[in-house]
Amino acid sequence: MAEGKEPENFDKEFLRLWFKANCDPYKDEKLPEAPKELVEELSWRYVCIYEMLTGNMFQFPPLEPKPHDRIVANAVKAKEAAAAGTLRK
Repeated sequence: MAEGKEPENFDKEFLRLWFKANCDPYKDEKLPEAPKELVEELSWRYVCIYEMLTGNMFQFPPLEPKPHDRIVANAVKAKEAAAAGTLRK
């Protein structure tokens, strides 16, 4: 802490506080969608943490195929491999 300043904070407390102010996460059946700016801030913080810990620049995954499609395709392949007895562990 140089010059009496607080160290940069990388936790997600700011997002938890937003939800606390906008709903009751323990009682509300459906939570509101967090503002895009807060989600982007949280993403940025996780990228920074990754880069500080690994010393590597974060490589964003390709946008195509879409993550949902990629997950489904990989799940289908894993199911087929498991059925064939060729699933790698």
